[in-house]
Amino acid sequence: MRSVYQTEQPLPTKHVVPQSGSISDTLDVIGVGLGPFNLSLAALIEPTPLRALFLEKREAFCWHPGLALPNSRLQVSPFRDCVTLVSPTSPYSFLNYLAHHGRLYSFINKRVASTSRREFTDYYRWVARQLGTVRFNKEVVDVAPFRDAYRVSTSTTSYLARAPS
Repeated sequence: MRSVYQTEQPLPTKHVVPQSGSISDTLDVIGVGLGPFNLSLAALIEPTPLRALFLEKREAFCWHPGLALPNSRLQVSPFRDCVTLVSPTSPYSFLNYLAHHGRLYSFINKRVASTSRREFTDYYRWVARQLGTVRFNKEVVDVAPFRDAYRVSTSTTSYLARAPS
């Protein structure tokens, strides 16, 4: 059976995301929903040879919608971001986000290493936009066992993910 590959956005060659149901196209990881945990997992998987896909029904990353009051602050260290504690030199770190936005020095020179929830939400969105394994507007409608895998289906496409052994 010949593979058909998704073409919504280009993927790095190490991350081939199949559309067909062929067992040879089985992914290592499929994440359903994209909250902070799955976003972190996607960012940490990116430099590995694992084949992954993360499906989110919303059209963009959304973290606690409606709860980011204008002056609300993050209650934990922003260094508990998607990657820093596991991979401090990752390009998906909060420090790298600050550097890319010209805010690194002003952040480091503040008395308190804190940030607003609004800025941290923007950081999460920045990470999500960079990851080739993340798909928005893809609502999962079914997850079912299939041979030695799981079939994860949206309204238009089915993917296969390895079953844990």
